[in-house]
Parts: sequence; C-alpha cells; structure tokens
Amino acid sequence: MKEEHIELILPMPISVNKAYTGTTRRSKSDEYKNWVAFAEIEMIKQTRYTIKWDSWLFVEYEFHFPLYTREWKKRIKDVFNFEKVLSDFLADNITWFADHKIKTGLVKKVDDKKEYVIARIKEST
Repeated sequence: MKEEHIELILPMPISVNKAYTGTTRRSKSDEYKNWVAFAEIEMIKQTRYTIKWDSWLFVEYEFHFPLYTREWKKRIKDVFNFEKVLSDFLADNITWFADHKIKTGLVKKVDDKKEYVIARIKEST
C-alpha cells in the first residue's frame, strides 16, 4: 500500500530576519508579501491530499540552493530561519496544518543550482 503524503515544491522562502518590519509592532515586509503571493500561486498548481484534522504530523523540509560560493567556500544559510516562514505559510494556506501539530521532522540542505524547497508532510504515529 502506498504511503500517502503531501509534497509541495515551493520557491525558497525568505529568511525570518527579512520577513518582518518594525520593532515593537511587527508587520510583514513587502518582500515577505511578494514571496507569499508567489508561493500561493505555485501551491495551487500542485496536487494535495487531506490529513485528519487532529493528526500529529511528520514534516520534512528539503531546502535546495548552492551550498558553496564560486570560491568553494561554504555558503552561510541558517535553514531554520527559512523553516519558520515556511511553516507559517503552510499553516495559513492548508486548513489542517498547524505547526504545533508537528511531532517529528527533518530539515536538510541539498546542493543545487536552483533555489526552492520541497515540503513533505504526512501523518505521524
């Protein structure tokens, strides 16, 4: 039996450091709003399935981007700064998804010329 899961290929999210403006009252930056609009368009094009409303979730985020500079130095990117923006986006756009329901997860970097993220979500045991 095939294990069901959702798999979304989305544009590389912006860092949480660039997502908000203001210090005492945070609001979404224009860059964040633009990324959300583009990600929503990409998400609509993809097939999804529904997870039971109360299920725990297993989430895997696979961030694709060049891991090295032209001088072969390691690129400094904290994928957990991207993870929060991505989880918030999924929570806003998938009815049954909420980041507090993530029981287990995996975040990884993949060396790639293109920049994008693959989000895989399935029910967790």
